[in-house]
Amino acid sequence: MYLETYLDTHSDFTIDPNSNGVDWSKPIIENKRLIIWANNIATAKTNQSTGLHATVHVGLEDKVLKSQDMLAYDTFNITKSRERLYLANSAHKSASNTLREEYSADNIRQDLDHFCAWLDKNWEVNRYSIQEFDPTATVPPLAFDLHPYLLKAGGTILFGPPGSGKSWITMLMATSIANGLGHLWSIEESRPVLFINLERPSHTLALRDAGMRRAFELPGSSNVHYLHARGASLVGIMPKVKTFVAEHPNAVLFLDSVSRSQSGKLNDDITANNFVDLMNSTQATWCGIGHTPRDDNSHIYGSVHFEAGEDIGVRVSTLSRTNHGMILSLEIDKANDMAQKIGKQYYELMFDSRGLIEAREVSSDRLEELGINE
Repeated sequence: MYLETYLDTHSDFTIDPNSNGVDWSKPIIENKRLIIWANNIATAKTNQSTGLHATVHVGLEDKVLKSQDMLAYDTFNITKSRERLYLANSAHKSASNTLREEYSADNIRQDLDHFCAWLDKNWEVNRYSIQEFDPTATVPPLAFDLHPYLLKAGGTILFGPPGSGKSWITMLMATSIANGLGHLWSIEESRPVLFINLERPSHTLALRDAGMRRAFELPGSSNVHYLHARGASLVGIMPKVKTFVAEHPNAVLFLDSVSRSQSGKLNDDITANNFVDLMNSTQATWCGIGHTPRDDNSHIYGSVHFEAGEDIGVRVSTLSRTNHGMILSLEIDKANDMAQKIGKQYYELMFDSRGLIEAREVSSDRLEELGINE
């Protein structure tokens, strides 16, 4: 009861699950308030790390100047008293002489203790609510950002062996959505698109992006935003990804690739669950590129929980390859909530010395003409 009484008397909490943060403030000296806020809040889900982790900031708000100054911040397990003490001392050292004289490091440490205790107790509880569905409400049908492969606000993993055309197909999807183009797939309207590149040098994607513009005859930009972070972890860049989503409502995310996300050993169930949870935490439609085992192209490499966590799984297979092009197939391997089974779809990609020049859907009759047996 002491904690609740203290917080009711001395603090002003707001919780906004959409921005994944908590703000707190407290008047400390005339016209000034101590402010503490946390974001990137997540419960550790590995065998090596436990507890609630967050990036915690300590700052000072001046009511007269209408300004905010950050004194210190750190990312840590908020249940660890030593980490809170380090942050309090760092914030106190950064403060002005006047504040240091009137508000000690121990005062800041005590405020951090109360803030983190409240956060640890209430964060998960306050993020979610219990509710019933209204039986009189109209239930909308399934909606797609790209039919039938990208379910709105859902997650898709598009998998296949190396060289099967996964990256080409993914970039074609990204460009189609970014420009509202229905040449290859059914798309209701354009959406902001972020392509997260963890795998390739940026200049190789620049060449492929130029191929997208040729194939779709775009006069200017492809309208696809790229985040080049080769060698980085998905966790490390997630704040930037979530900022993009916040600034671009209805964004669609593409990730190349699942295996380069540095989430852990791919055969580990915890790794798979953490990856899916992290992508779902963006609250955006997403599509990740997955690889297959060396001698088995029927599923994504790694834990079965990659397949369990995805909404749609799509197998990519190369049917034919020449110096000037390739023909590949897309087959839905798993689809949550889709009553009607979707058959294979076939696509032909044509290249010249510059790269991709044309992409088109082809029929099974065209495959027979080319002597390709499925």
